[in-house]
Amino acid sequence: MPVKPPFRLAVAALFLDGDRLSPEEVLASLAGEYARAGFFGPKVVALCLQCLSVNGILREETGRYLLTGYGRERVRKNLGG
Repeated sequence: MPVKPPFRLAVAALFLDGDRLSPEEVLASLAGEYARAGFFGPKVVALCLQCLSVNGILREETGRYLLTGYGRERVRKNLGG
């Protein structure tokens, strides 16, 4: 079984295609991989998005999030690309 990336990295990687996602869309996108994890849920996803925003990885615009240029560099580097 392949190893899953750390949760915050998995969240940030969802935005590499330039998508603007709501917290609900992020939750739905990761449910298949993380639903069985004891921590997974709407509150954790919201907190993760806030943390990524505070650290300059994501930017929030009217309830949707997008990857910043800095975030794109960091995510690609941490994914090994």
